[in-house]
Amino acid sequence: MNIIHVIRRFSLNEWGGAEEACLNLAKEQSAKGHNVTILSTNALDGESYSTVEGVDVYRFNYFYPYLSLNMGQRDKFDLKGGNPISMGLYYYIRTNDVDIIHVHNKGYLLDVCSVLSKVKNIPIFLTLHGGHVDVPSKETAYFKTLYKRSINLGRILEIFFKISAKINELSGVICVGYSEYWNNRKQGVNAKYIPNGINIDSDTNTEEVDIYKYFNIPRSRRIVLNVARIDSQKNQEVIIKSMKYFKDKDIQFVIVGAVTEKSYLNKLKEISIELNVSSHLTIVEGIPKGSPYLEALYNSCEVFILPSRHEPFGIVVLEAWKAKKPVITSEVGGLKRLVTNEEDGIFFDNKSEVSLANNLKKLLNNPELASHLGSSGYQKAISTYRWSSIAEEVLSFYKHETNKLILQR
Repeated sequence: MNIIHVIRRFSLNEWGGAEEACLNLAKEQSAKGHNVTILSTNALDGESYSTVEGVDVYRFNYFYPYLSLNMGQRDKFDLKGGNPISMGLYYYIRTNDVDIIHVHNKGYLLDVCSVLSKVKNIPIFLTLHGGHVDVPSKETAYFKTLYKRSINLGRILEIFFKISAKINELSGVICVGYSEYWNNRKQGVNAKYIPNGINIDSDTNTEEVDIYKYFNIPRSRRIVLNVARIDSQKNQEVIIKSMKYFKDKDIQFVIVGAVTEKSYLNKLKEISIELNVSSHLTIVEGIPKGSPYLEALYNSCEVFILPSRHEPFGIVVLEAWKAKKPVITSEVGGLKRLVTNEEDGIFFDNKSEVSLANNLKKLLNNPELASHLGSSGYQKAISTYRWSSIAEEVLSFYKHETNKLILQR
């Protein structure tokens, strides 16, 4: 089959969970003999064509359909929550032989791809990577302020050209989060729960990587790691607030992630200064995809923390489990289904730095418990979340819905 994956951005320097999932799914489908291509806008990456881990990636010019949108607002949309239109991307699909369209974002990309699927009479699938259920109203209100005084030309296109996609008319919707799965099923959507996965067998050579020297961390210190976008959703401030209970300990807290909310990064730094814990904190503003330093950090840390306010799945937990590390996470969203408390991880109250500190002390002071949780997580990852198995499930979903479409013709 000729499979097209469509995602709003695909930048190796601003890598996220949706990009990771899209790439790994494409790689596995390609390995199973399918012709797979990723299409994206050139947001945050101006390279029009590249091959990423064996997969062809095409990036196209785009625009946001809001009058009076300034460059600062555009930059914020590029980082998080943007809803772009790309005529070049649509033209590529229109003029090439395509059997399956698989979109990884709602919005105008999905709208026009839905029209193309009807024109070409081919199935279209959507993966919901999160951000649609359990999102605080304060967070959704933030995006509205970015285009509050702008005229939305996209709405005009929707009204006059009737391009707005109805999610219940798509061939199928894949939900990586269980909350989104049930929410869509209740609305009559042909949804299927298929989680994200992990490449257990792929290892980056980290033998010669010296993270202590590279990140200027004293060699005597034990590393506590967080990998997530630096963003209020990810709630790293509770980690920094918990650090006041470890001032006299030989511990380095390392936070790694692309900055999608600059004001939040500044807030984190201010909190660390106020609490006088800056010398025990390392903030890494993103590590490019494929860098050996990220895997080296996973391998070197003693505990991994994910304190998100909401989280559809939590693919970084799988990365920590791959390294056989114990995890402490919020009891929210997809994490409630992914992690089994006291068996392969520990839940904490993400509003309480005391709760986090107490659980972190428990793991740091009990290496046998930490080792047990890390090993249990690893076993769960290899038995349930291999990308090869996930890709097979997606292909079966394609086949089932494609056969239904053929019968309806």
